[in-house]
Amino acid sequence: MKILDQRFDDLAIGAEASFEVDISREEVARFADLSGDRNPLHVRDGVSHGMLLASYFSRLVGMYLPGRRALYLSQDLRFIKTVNAGDRILVKGSVIAKSQASRIITLKTQIYNQSNELVVDGKGEVLVREETVTEKKSDFKMSSKIDLSGKVALITGASRGIGAAAARLLSQNGARVAVNYQQDEEGARGLIAQIEENGKEGIAVKADVSNPGAVEEMIQRIQKKFGAIDILINNAAPSFKPVSFQSLTWQEVEKQFNVVVRGAFLCAKAAVPSMMERKNGKIINIASTYAFGIPPAQLTHYVVGKSALAGFSRSLAVELGPMGIQVNLVVPGMTETALIDHVPSRFRDLYAYQSPLRRLAKPEDVAKTILFLCSDLADFITGAAIPVCGGYWMG
Repeated sequence: MKILDQRFDDLAIGAEASFEVDISREEVARFADLSGDRNPLHVRDGVSHGMLLASYFSRLVGMYLPGRRALYLSQDLRFIKTVNAGDRILVKGSVIAKSQASRIITLKTQIYNQSNELVVDGKGEVLVREETVTEKKSDFKMSSKIDLSGKVALITGASRGIGAAAARLLSQNGARVAVNYQQDEEGARGLIAQIEENGKEGIAVKADVSNPGAVEEMIQRIQKKFGAIDILINNAAPSFKPVSFQSLTWQEVEKQFNVVVRGAFLCAKAAVPSMMERKNGKIINIASTYAFGIPPAQLTHYVVGKSALAGFSRSLAVELGPMGIQVNLVVPGMTETALIDHVPSRFRDLYAYQSPLRRLAKPEDVAKTILFLCSDLADFITGAAIPVCGGYWMG
């Protein structure tokens, strides 16, 4: 069966699609086996299960209207008459509304029997996705201005994801990088091996950034190998999963605070003195769009930690600015890292297609913004919160 591929702009109000189905006893029995619902009120000899009929709307949306680009969001149904084995039904949908801003169409969804009697009536919402925008091949050559030669950068939580992407990019542009990790030693050492294979310098340093002694020891190791730290990127964050406020414990909130906020505080405390001596330094803290605007439900612990980090960054920018130290905030949206492994692909798709650029961020997208802030191109920027989210949040 060929899947149609109707575009949002081509779907006019009144556009419709339909197909016919012969209801058989075998199909009714297969659906009961699949669903496991054998309630006698739902499954009677020769009578089709109502949700079997509802499943045909999935075929309607996914194969016909709009077809390949469909992401089914919701469906309201009213079951009016029973359908028996041997009946022939007509499944029909028509566009009754569309939103240009959200790219959501509303469908009138109906099923008629062979006597042209309405047996199911409803309304559904479908997100019509765009083709993913092909990333442009950049002809931009790094100018001599983005030259971090001689600079020493510490990146916390850098064994993978955004931190690892930043470490690779900064090293490519001349910086000597210290890759902090707490658990993923293999990832950190593998990253350093890549950096050294490219003729650059790096060091993997294990430390719990929420532990003052561990941070102090980490800074000393880095200074012994490379000298004073010029760039501090506070990226470390613990993993998290959604949890309702009723089930949330203070320990879960505290876990975010300890790594995200206390970790940034302790690393800054240790790195700032040498920056003050040289009247030069850059601190970049990694926040989240969830700390701005309307946050999602069940992420109180994560949002509180990132929000506190944003406040910390602004305060630090004010206090350290006169000493030649810049403090900025990079604000990624949902990014393709292990941190979103718990997020269903359906929700990721919805997030992506609600942003103007119609995709999730990649770690490299965030790393490019970090590189800019580390360079002399950003020497007059401090206290800024720069979103890297494809326009999902516009600050």
